[in-house]
Amino acid sequence: MVHIFILNKKTAAISLITACLLAGQSTVPILQSSTVVYAAAALSLQELTARAIQVSPDLKDLNSNLEKKKQELIQAYKAINIQAEKDASKHAKEHSLSRDIDLGTKVPNAQLELKKAEREIENKRREIGLEIEQLYINAYQAQLGVQKAQSELKQAQVKVDDLTKKAIFGYAKQAAVDAAKKELETVQSSVTVATLAFKSSRNELGQKVGMDLDGDFTFDVPRQYAWLNQTVLWQMIARAEGTDLELWKAIEARRLAEAKVNLIRQLYTNKFGAQTMQILESTYSSTKETDYAAFMAKYNEMLANIEAKWRGKVWVLVFSFPFLKQVPKKDLQGEYEGMRYFEDMQNSLPLAMLEFDKARLKESDTRQKLVTKIKTSYLGVKQSEASYILAMKAQDHARQATKDAEQKKKFGVLKQEELDAVKASEVQAGEMVTSAFLAYKLSLSKLDLDTSGSVVYRNGLLPYQVDSGLDPLVQPPSVDLLLGGWKLEPVAEGMTSKFTVGDLKDGLQATHFTLHSKKTGKQIGERTAIKGELLHLNLAFSDISDLYIVLYNGDQKGDEAVLEGYAPKGTLTKK
Repeated sequence: MVHIFILNKKTAAISLITACLLAGQSTVPILQSSTVVYAAAALSLQELTARAIQVSPDLKDLNSNLEKKKQELIQAYKAINIQAEKDASKHAKEHSLSRDIDLGTKVPNAQLELKKAEREIENKRREIGLEIEQLYINAYQAQLGVQKAQSELKQAQVKVDDLTKKAIFGYAKQAAVDAAKKELETVQSSVTVATLAFKSSRNELGQKVGMDLDGDFTFDVPRQYAWLNQTVLWQMIARAEGTDLELWKAIEARRLAEAKVNLIRQLYTNKFGAQTMQILESTYSSTKETDYAAFMAKYNEMLANIEAKWRGKVWVLVFSFPFLKQVPKKDLQGEYEGMRYFEDMQNSLPLAMLEFDKARLKESDTRQKLVTKIKTSYLGVKQSEASYILAMKAQDHARQATKDAEQKKKFGVLKQEELDAVKASEVQAGEMVTSAFLAYKLSLSKLDLDTSGSVVYRNGLLPYQVDSGLDPLVQPPSVDLLLGGWKLEPVAEGMTSKFTVGDLKDGLQATHFTLHSKKTGKQIGERTAIKGELLHLNLAFSDISDLYIVLYNGDQKGDEAVLEGYAPKGTLTKK
């Protein structure tokens, strides 16, 4: 959009120089002695938002943090590989439980931090977008205020000039002229106040986008709307549940806590044997709340069984007479054998399970709060929507009233002063529409932010017939997207692992699967029988969130499922 103004030579020269500098021109065209035509710079919301994202110090800090997290993930992989080399050497030493847990969670923790850094950047971009839109609309409203004040100033000046001419010929009293001049002074002050408000709003916006907007700039907010009903609402909620930063953090914290429980249970099994751990199986559940009284009784029994293996004495062969000697088993116990393996983490599994339960509650609470927040924003849009429609209908009535009044004026039924009053009502109705639209637009932007950018905008005026939002907000039945689970087990420590799928959903017909990378789209390894094992380098399994599987029933392609969770096992969710 270009606005043309006729300026005097001095003002035009300054404005043209400013425009050239903003456009990046190193030279300024020579001004002719005649009047110059100058185009005021129109700034769009899109370009200012892009500029704000480019110069945002918060985003620069988050991008630096992202690079840091990438390096930390690389270091985590190196640490695991170095430890694997140490464990494979002749001088390998046993680990304590704390060391094994640290090694087992080092890469997942680093992966989580990297993903969080990426999502924080996406979230900050959306927040900046809303902030700039609010400032842009403030500037636009201030611009409208200036235009209205200037229009009133023009009318006041015409009124003064008209009354002054009439007073010369005795058709108007001097008191009327003086009153009009006083009114003109008041309107002139209003223009100054409105211009300063516009200047202030531009400066505030300029500070956020890193530009000097203390010049001749114009703003425009084109009419847009979004078609909203309950179906769209629940679709937006579903999208937000997969993208909202706070809920994502809660979900990943729960997954990591569950992965830690699984890791510790596997470490116990590796160290003490599956038979020793069998005593706990009936008391543990990954989906139901644990009966900790029953669990701790069995857990303490397991610890007692481990300790009992190192009680008493044992005969050993020595190289002096007598060749058999009875010594306490404790004398032969290694640094990390039996209860020594736990060091100061004897209750590591129960504590990890409590952390997992706490994370599940946190996820549930965060999800509930997100849904409530979105519903509140949605109903806020519906309120703004109703006000906007009401304002547009009032404008329609005002327009019709003006047409009727003009007809009456033609036939002498209505005086000019009465027609002017009707026209003023129409102008006021138009201003109310603009104000209602901007409030509606901001409420839509708030909903868009809360739903992680899921609002679909349409160009044009909002239709009068929309969903009222008065019906009860009833959530439709949720679709079960869980298809099964996956498991990752080391084969050659630090080098290769085997990938398996299991616990497939009842009725799911699948005979084979293939594993793929989301980033590259390439298949990893060979097509594998559903009950088979896919053996591959650990590098292929380094980022579980990048992987998905394709299920086959014979040669027929079936569902695709993403891998969720952290090693050693997780879930398969339908794409």
